[in-house]
Amino acid sequence: MPPKAKPTAVKKPTQKKPAAKAKAKESTAPAKDDDLKKSVKETTTPAEVTPTPLRVNLKQMDVVLFKDADNKLKDSGKWPLIIDTTTQASTYLIHQDVNYLNSLSSSNMASEAIRLGLLGALRYGKPLVIDMMGVDMFQTISDMMNEVLPGLMDKIMDKSILEEEE
Repeated sequence: MPPKAKPTAVKKPTQKKPAAKAKAKESTAPAKDDDLKKSVKETTTPAEVTPTPLRVNLKQMDVVLFKDADNKLKDSGKWPLIIDTTTQASTYLIHQDVNYLNSLSSSNMASEAIRLGLLGALRYGKPLVIDMMGVDMFQTISDMMNEVLPGLMDKIMDKSILEEEE
C-alpha cells in the first residue's frame, strides 16, 4: 500500500487594509470630558436610577416601614416593596394597623374593597398592603385598580395621587 500523503493547510490570502484609510474614517475631534458628562446628565433621569435594596429582618421591619427613622423611604421617593419568601412579613403586616388586601381573595379585590382600602390609607395615613401571596399578579391588580378609576395604578405608582386637585 502506498504511503498516505499528509494534508497540508491551505492559507487563505489575507487582505491588507490600508492604515491611512482606517485612520481617515475616525473622528478627528476627540470628545471632551465636559461634553460627555453633560450628555450623560441630560440623558439620565432619576427614574432610571435603580435604588439599592435594603435587606431588613422581621425585627427591624417596624422601624424601617412604619417609623422610617433614617428617612430612607421618604428620601427615595418610592413606595416600599417587600419581597418575602417565608410569609413571615405578611403575617406580621396582617396584625399591624394597615389596610390589607389579599390579591387571591375575590372579596378583597372587589372594586369597592379596593376603593375603601385606598381611601382609608390616604385619609388616615395607613399603609395599603396588597399581598400577592407569591404569585405575579401585578398586571391583574393594575387592571382591578383601573376599574375603580381609570389610570389609578399609574397615579399610585408615581405618587401623583397624593397631590391635591385644584
